[in-house]
Amino acid sequence: MSDRVGLVGCVKKKLERAAPARDLYSSPLFRGRRAYVERTCGRWFILSAKHGLVDPDEVLEPYDVTLDSSTATERRAWSDGVLVAIRERLGSLDGLTFEAHAGSNYLDFGLVEGLRVSGARVERPAEGLGLFEQQAFYSSGQRRDPQSEEARISSPRGGAGKYAPLATYLAGNPAGWLDVGFDEIDALVSGLPTSAHRHRAWWANDATHSQAHGWLDAGWRVATVDMDQARVRFETGH
Repeated sequence: MSDRVGLVGCVKKKLERAAPARDLYSSPLFRGRRAYVERTCGRWFILSAKHGLVDPDEVLEPYDVTLDSSTATERRAWSDGVLVAIRERLGSLDGLTFEAHAGSNYLDFGLVEGLRVSGARVERPAEGLGLFEQQAFYSSGQRRDPQSEEARISSPRGGAGKYAPLATYLAGNPAGWLDVGFDEIDALVSGLPTSAHRHRAWWANDATHSQAHGWLDAGWRVATVDMDQARVRFETGH
């Protein structure tokens, strides 16, 4: 396990006093993630929206900072800082496996990509699971066979079923158009891939792509995409 490093995203629910970071976050989700990486990884860190990369034994005061309200540019800057901190702590990342237990806001704005470019492998065991599914997964204590980031991106079936909530959301919208942020879709489908944030082609109305089924099957199409503002406009296909 010495070549496996866990990354656990922080959560909103915290103790009301200073405590070691491993104990500060008090939600069942965080505790489940912590227990998981303590079983599977030789070392682990917390991804803090305020402090960046945090050692579990570092004492922190409670704080109320989240990446949810941050812009895409701010999230990328945060990710760059975390990458610098990881390299300072661990040195060469070549050959390491990072097991990431965090949401898209923490992982998909350059962090996963930066780890891969540095020669590391990235696994996301709970990817594609909704909040309640994640809680059940971590509570079960079972290990899920994870896909690496490389396999997830290249697999033609990687998103199968994942975008059904988007189809349901669009189908229930009475207007003929909908302007929505990437972050809202990210929350809806439990995590957009890196390519959605970086490549306009990901939003193409191409029925051969699993994500496109999320809007085409509901009778909608992507009209415009603003990659800088991280927003997409859907319109009905008729």
